[in-house]
Amino acid sequence: MRHRALIGGGGSPEIHVSRLLSQYAQSLKGMEAYCFQAYADALEVIPTTLAENAGLNPIAIVTELRNRHALGERNAGINVRTVCINSHILSIVEAHFKLLGFDL
Repeated sequence: MRHRALIGGGGSPEIHVSRLLSQYAQSLKGMEAYCFQAYADALEVIPTTLAENAGLNPIAIVTELRNRHALGERNAGINVRTVCINSHILSIVEAHFKLLGFDL
């Protein structure tokens, strides 16, 4: 492994990239804007499916996840065990991985 890294789960990376692509799509025009927005929308299928498979309300969960990311919680993800969105666990894991020398 050349670059050791940790990536959050629970739909966190997909929502983050989706938000960035949507923002970028708004700066474009025509077919390019449509393509970037379509890709951003497609990425949201992953957290939506995760919420559905966990028996949660996918619309409410993905909306909350989007809001958390918009507020700067880049590690916020769906925790299917506690049926909520949190980023606390990821912060703890990140701290341990940084101590082990992982580049986050």
